[in-house]
Amino acid sequence: MPPKTSVRLSLQSARASAMRARRARESQEQTTMRLSQVAQCSALAQASQSEEERATCLAGKAAYRASLRSRFKNTQRSRMNAQAAAHASASRASETHHQRLLLNVTNAAATAKSRAMETLDHRRARQSRDAAVTASVRAALDNSPSRAAETFDRKRARQSREAAAAASGRASETRLFRLQPTGRNPDRYFAAVGKSSSQGRHTTTSDHEVNSYIRSFKYALENAPFPSFSIVIDADNRPHDEHERSGRYYTWGARPHSRYCPQIKRRRSLQDFGDPSII
Repeated sequence: MPPKTSVRLSLQSARASAMRARRARESQEQTTMRLSQVAQCSALAQASQSEEERATCLAGKAAYRASLRSRFKNTQRSRMNAQAAAHASASRASETHHQRLLLNVTNAAATAKSRAMETLDHRRARQSRDAAVTASVRAALDNSPSRAAETFDRKRARQSREAAAAASGRASETRLFRLQPTGRNPDRYFAAVGKSSSQGRHTTTSDHEVNSYIRSFKYALENAPFPSFSIVIDADNRPHDEHERSGRYYTWGARPHSRYCPQIKRRRSLQDFGDPSII
């Protein structure tokens, strides 16, 4: 704050304090006389003013009071926000690992409870709102200079992380449970039910489609331009599923859709990284 402004504010506060002290010392008759004088002065001023001047004066007073009120609200809000941020940072800094885990579990339980209680319209509104916010943030990041200077490998890694986060978010809103054993293959069916489905409509999907979708996702990660050592190790240790991909595994004779089970010619392994022409 500039020194002149601080001096002016200190003088105003001193004058206000002196006026309050003087009014506190005056008697009841003096207070009544002062109020009557103020009323007479205001009545004379209003009588001498025209309608336009009176309206202008009232509008100016209202605008000044509104500005003071908004300034006080903004100052109070900023002070409350700063205090809340300082309190949250201090509590986060002093909490232990177990307390942080308990807080995360509590927040996850509250979120799951609210998601389970929301209706279909509320869920669609929330998803559309989240999609709009995500699109705006993604557009802002795409236009940023750091995103423009991003390399191809980092872009693919970021896209993989975003896809994994989206898949985990979708998986948290859908649960799989086994149906009663019926038919020729009693243990090959699951039912996928959303958390907010109140009518009990079960979307039945077979086990091989879920596994084929997981295999296709792993195949896309294995054939990415950047090598992933953990995925390659998993590709070596995991048995090949040619008998499922050839269509001889399904007793009902239905070949799975190409979207869930792409025909893979060859799996990548550790020997592929020794040949630079393959990578």
